[in-house]
Amino acid sequence: MTPKNESRVRPEWKGTLNRLLGTDEWEAALYKPVDMPATLDLFGDTDPTPEAQRLNTDELERWVTARLKELFPYVALPVPLKNNGKPLFLFYFAVSNRKQSAWGLAERAASQIIKNNIGND
Repeated sequence: MTPKNESRVRPEWKGTLNRLLGTDEWEAALYKPVDMPATLDLFGDTDPTPEAQRLNTDELERWVTARLKELFPYVALPVPLKNNGKPLFLFYFAVSNRKQSAWGLAERAASQIIKNNIGND
């Protein structure tokens, strides 16, 4: 998961995410501006607020799914992989074959992988 504050995303992470997702649009899509009024601290100085805040995991899942659907004709619903109930990864099964008969086979294969190896957490 990326840091909650966009300014803390290290440059090498940005390059890696650009390569992984095939675009630099993730930055604008995954970080939204924070809409908070400026507050003053005890000394009358403006308290710095983050410029942008990371989306929650559901919004992140929707964006990544939409991005994969731009690249692949078939993308199975993602399965969250968790540790102690907290999501760590999303397992995706995507197929580049444009034939719908291949999609059915892919769906059955993905279902078996999920059922036999991932389980239901």
